[in-house]
Amino acid sequence: GQQSSTTRKQIEKYESRVDSSGQRSSATQ
Repeated sequence: GQQSSTTRKQIEKYESRVDSSGQRSSATQ
């Protein structure tokens, strides 16, 4: 996630979910 650290936890959970589909693996920071 590239958002603020507060939102990051939510973003990371979302990215991890999308990463399983192989769509936004590069978005995870």
